[in-house]
Formats: sequence, C-alpha cells, structure tokens
Amino acid sequence: MQASSEQPLTPSRERLVALASCAVMVAVLAALSLVAIPLPISPVPMTLQTLGVFLAGGLLGPGLGVLTVAVYILVGVAGVPVFAGGEAGLGVILGPKGGYVVGFLLSVFLVGMAARAVGPKWRGGRCVMAMLVGLVAATAVVYVCGAGWLMLVAGMEVRQAIVVGVLPFAPGDVIKIAAAAALIPSVQRARALRRS
Repeated sequence: MQASSEQPLTPSRERLVALASCAVMVAVLAALSLVAIPLPISPVPMTLQTLGVFLAGGLLGPGLGVLTVAVYILVGVAGVPVFAGGEAGLGVILGPKGGYVVGFLLSVFLVGMAARAVGPKWRGGRCVMAMLVGLVAATAVVYVCGAGWLMLVAGMEVRQAIVVGVLPFAPGDVIKIAAAAALIPSVQRARALRRS
C-alpha cells in the first residue's frame, strides 16, 4: 500500500473542511429542493429535499448535518429561494409546508446517528439494516412533523392529514431511502480508501 501524499489535517484546517462540506451540502439541498412536483390533493409538493437531508446526515454526521439543515432553513427564511419549488421567506415555515422543513432538523440528526453507529467500514448486513432503520425513522419523523403541522395550520383531522400529507409521498420516499442507502456507504467507502 502506498503512503498517502496528503498532509494530516490540523484542527483549523479540519474546521475549514467541515464548514466547506456544510456549505456544499446546503447547496445540494437547495438544488434538490428546486425539483418540486405539485400534487392535486396536497398543498405540499413532492420534492427531493428529503434525499438531501439524508445525504447531509449520512455524510456529515449528526452535528454538522443539523448545522447544514439549520443554515439551509435560515437562508430560506432570509429570502433566498431555496425551499421547495424556489420559494423563500418565513411564510413557508408558517404555512402548510413548514412542518416538513422543521422536521428535517430531527430527520438529519437521526440519519447522522445511524451513520455514526454504522461507522466508516460500511460492510455487512447489520450495517445495511442499521442504516435502513435510521432512514425509515428519519422519514417517519418528517411525516409526523409535516402531518401534525397540517393539522395545526390547515385545521385537518388526523385521517385527512395522513391522506394529504403522508400517503402521496410514501412511494417516492421508498426510492429516496434506497438511493441514500446506496449513495452514503459508497461515498464513505471512497473517503476511507482515500485516507488509507
């Protein structure tokens, strides 16, 4: 095995790399949010936002993942059009989509914790199961926050909030979970090889 030509990271350089990684993931999350498909039965569009949240948690860990999503939300509230379909402003958070956006903070933390539990090796069925459990739990958190917020701001009953705010998104979220479960370990393995 050849010795790595890379210099070890100093604490200040490590912080710089971490902040740059957060900035890149904020941009990825914003780009994925632009893909928004309106649904006739729901005030919430179908987007790729949750895939970005999964990637932020899985690749950056719970702390930097939460920081990334928090910065994304603050940038959107400040008026930069980074929310679903290019929307911006506090009105998005206070409107029917707000519960989903706030749910991203808990979701990214859960995925980050699952990725931390799996560790850098990413081999074996137990690792895959741990990551899948984390991704499913993270998705459930987004659903609970989103549907709960719909009940609060739109006056929906539980059944209606589930029909409008959960069921239309489940098939797409299964695909996003599968994509994240494939992408996260691939990137982590590539990072581990690069460092060795």
